[in-house]
Amino acid sequence: MRVYVRNRFFSLRQGSDVVNDENNPVFKVKGKWPSIRKTKFVQDLDGNLLYKVRNKFWHFLYPSSYIFNSEGERICKVKRQLFKIKTNWIVEGLEDEISVQGNWVGWNLSVIKNGQEIGKISREFNLFKDAFKVDAEEKDIPFLVALVIAIDNIQDNASRDRS
Repeated sequence: MRVYVRNRFFSLRQGSDVVNDENNPVFKVKGKWPSIRKTKFVQDLDGNLLYKVRNKFWHFLYPSSYIFNSEGERICKVKRQLFKIKTNWIVEGLEDEISVQGNWVGWNLSVIKNGQEIGKISREFNLFKDAFKVDAEEKDIPFLVALVIAIDNIQDNASRDRS
């Protein structure tokens, strides 16, 4: 299955649209505004919460983000691996070993779960907004959408901290 996570050009709540190849909505991503931690909610089309993504408020060298399940339990922490030329993301706290590896220039990332690739994430740029293409099995798509939101939030924080 392939979905696109499209950041809205102008949105006070910093939401995103998640659509399939036919441009039909698949999920909703709504942001909380105002939000210091850039909290976002991944919901199904009926508005049921699937995942909540929230940035870590205090960070030392690199920002990180947390993913919570629908019951509000923190299921993992997403952080960038330090001192690597290629982009490597670590997902801590899950029963499974998950990492995100790839080329940060083109955002061509592979999501590896227990040594097997379960999905691919790539970034598509547009003049007004950017989008992330996620290819994976249907059962993995909701978590990978939350993972994309977490990584995008971390990248936004890192670029804001550098300026």
